[in-house]
Amino acid sequence: MSATPVFSPWQKFYEPLFELADETTTKLGDNKAGRFVNIANDWMDIQFALMDTVPEDELLHSVTYLHFQGLFKEIYWLQLFLLGCNYPLVLARLRFAWEWIFQGYFADRELACANGRRGCSIEDKIGWLERKERDLGWPAIRPALRRLIPADKQKAYHAIWLVLIQNVHPSVALVDRMIDPSSLLVRNALDKKWAMETIATATRVFDLVWFIVLRQFPACIKGLAEKQLCVEYVLTDKLLTTP
Repeated sequence: MSATPVFSPWQKFYEPLFELADETTTKLGDNKAGRFVNIANDWMDIQFALMDTVPEDELLHSVTYLHFQGLFKEIYWLQLFLLGCNYPLVLARLRFAWEWIFQGYFADRELACANGRRGCSIEDKIGWLERKERDLGWPAIRPALRRLIPADKQKAYHAIWLVLIQNVHPSVALVDRMIDPSSLLVRNALDKKWAMETIATATRVFDLVWFIVLRQFPACIKGLAEKQLCVEYVLTDKLLTTP
C-alpha cells in the first residue's frame, strides 16, 4: 500500500488551480484548452525553418529574431494562465508579445533602410529603440500594418489592440467584467465565454506575429510551407500558400 503523499504548503495553496485546469479542458476541449501548446509547436516549426534557411549572421543582427526567441517562454506561461482562468493576464501579455515583435521589426526595417541590411549591430538597434521608447507602442505598429495588411483589415487589428490595452491598465471595462458575471475579481473560476474570446484573440495575435516574422525573413517561407502548422491562421496560412 503506497503512502499518502505529503504536500508542502505552497502545493496545497495552488491545488485548486489543477481542478480549474481539469474543468477548463473538460468544458472547452483539448484543442481549445491547449491552444498555446499548439502555438508553441508552431513556434518551433518556424524556428527550425529560420535556422535552416536564413544565414546565421542575418539572424544575429536582427532584433525581430532576438524577440522571437523570447516568445516560446511567453507562450509556455500563457498556457498556464489560460488553464488557471487568468484571462486578463493572458490578454495583457498578448499585448506585450505583439508590441515586442513589432519593435524588433521596426528597428530592423528602419535601420536597414538607413544603413544597409547589416549596417548596424544588434546593440546599436537596441540602443536606437531605447532612445525612441516614448514613441513606440501603436505608432510603431501602425506603419507596418499599413504596409503589410489590407486596408479593410487594419481597423479590426486596432480594435483588438484597444481591448488588450484595457487589460494592461486597471480600466473600468476590465473591472466591470471581473465583477460580473463570474466574480473573477475575488476568485478563480472558469468563465467559458471569456475563455473562448481570449483563445480567439490569442490566435489572431500570434497569426499577426508569425506573419511579421515571415515577412522579415521571407527565405524561410518556402520550407515552412511544406509543413502544416498546428493552428489554423488567416494571414500566415495565406502567406504560406500563396505562390
